[in-house]
Amino acid sequence: MPAQQPAASCSPKLSWSLSGSLCALFSDADSGSGMKAELSPRPGAAGREMTQEEKLQLRKEKKQQKKKRKEEKGAEPETGSAVSAAQCEGQTRELSGPGNQLGTRGEKIPAGRSKAELRAERRAKQEAERALKQARKGEQGGPPPQACPSTDGETPSGVKRLPEYTQVDDPTLLRKLVKKPERQQVPTRKDYGSKVSLFSHLPQYSRQNSLTQYMSIPSSVIHPAMVRLGLRYSQGLVSGSNARCIALLRALQQVIQDYTTPPNEELSRDLVNKLKPYISFLTQCRPLSASMYNAIKFLNKEITGVSSSKREEEAKSELRAAIDRYVQEKIVLAAQAISRFAYKKISNGDVILVYGCSSLVSRILQEAWTEGRRFRVVVVDSRPRLEGRHTLRSLVHAGVPASYLLIPAASYVLPE
Repeated sequence: MPAQQPAASCSPKLSWSLSGSLCALFSDADSGSGMKAELSPRPGAAGREMTQEEKLQLRKEKKQQKKKRKEEKGAEPETGSAVSAAQCEGQTRELSGPGNQLGTRGEKIPAGRSKAELRAERRAKQEAERALKQARKGEQGGPPPQACPSTDGETPSGVKRLPEYTQVDDPTLLRKLVKKPERQQVPTRKDYGSKVSLFSHLPQYSRQNSLTQYMSIPSSVIHPAMVRLGLRYSQGLVSGSNARCIALLRALQQVIQDYTTPPNEELSRDLVNKLKPYISFLTQCRPLSASMYNAIKFLNKEITGVSSSKREEEAKSELRAAIDRYVQEKIVLAAQAISRFAYKKISNGDVILVYGCSSLVSRILQEAWTEGRRFRVVVVDSRPRLEGRHTLRSLVHAGVPASYLLIPAASYVLPE
């Protein structure tokens, strides 16, 4: 078979490299004349058809070159004009010399610039176009545009980006939080008066309008012990993490005592569902603390572990005993262990500044004074609750020297 010759003469600066059945359209940088490479026979196969082994070898070379091009390009999007199918039946050419280097898709690389710099420039241009499109969508009422990733590599690829809206500000979440109490027949807190835009996402509280103002206790699904506890939470009569948790567990003991399993139901399933509206009501009164969440998880685990073969009175007695153990081990004994370890950090002559009221902090200070450590305490407080007064009374009653001031004056005592 006669060998096919190139359609046009080649410039002396061009060097041919036969590497398969793909082709590309090249432009001569010096003369400006274009040429197209056509299929030429493999070396050693002139004047005869290729054997099966030569065809297999040709396929392997094509696959290797294709794999090599993919590794060089990486995952970056391809740009430029597409090569037609008729042009892809010939051979490829490689240009030699610094002035005739080609980038991806036939782009000429200027002298002094590498392929990596050109790829970074193309990537930056594409991301700028993408950000512009997202900005136009946002102007048309679409979702807010997201920040495009940095092209300098300063942000690690595995770092998660923060959402555009925080969980508290999400309007869909707020609607869900309102629907859940309504589905459970729990009264929801209403908004009263005007709101400050900075704190508009927070629930608004009014002392004049109680959460239970329009609640009918006999026909309500909320247990009276939970209603009483929720009102004490909202009015600030029970404050402090440990005190609120213990009050919740005592109210749950009363709920378990008054509970009766309905017919054709199991205590381990029905009681858990019965407690859900109670917890929703307490959350409407005041958001739960971390210790209260832990106590609720513990009680739910104990309830689901109750065997269906046990009598109701026996199961309720075990649940009340489990609550007593939780209070003793997780709250009382834990506070003792913390105070015994923490008071050793106090030295003679220290001036300790505390804010508000914490039963555990007061216990640590009193125990340190009892153990012979001599120090002074400054209690900082703020309106409207003024909980620091309780800390001041307990310290003075224990003989600990203490002074009291509001938070605007805290800067005057910091040098001490």
